[in-house]
Amino acid sequence: MKVRIIKNSLTMLMLLGAIASIPVEAIASPHHHDHGGGEYGKFSKIEQPLGLKVGITLAGIGLIGLELWWFMFSEPPRKKSSD
Repeated sequence: MKVRIIKNSLTMLMLLGAIASIPVEAIASPHHHDHGGGEYGKFSKIEQPLGLKVGITLAGIGLIGLELWWFMFSEPPRKKSSD
């Protein structure tokens, strides 16, 4: 039973990682969002350092994993049986 839960959790994390690795440009091409005023309209692209991107991604995956662990492996409080 626990092996199945771990296997499902790993599969979910792999799926999230695959989705997160898709470049944003591949999803939202500028051909569909032409508002004039340059490639990004009134917004400008700010390039973030790679270390910051990796850190935020790992922190997010860690929080998701912690939440999954909490809900899957925490047991509800058991009622005491009275004699």
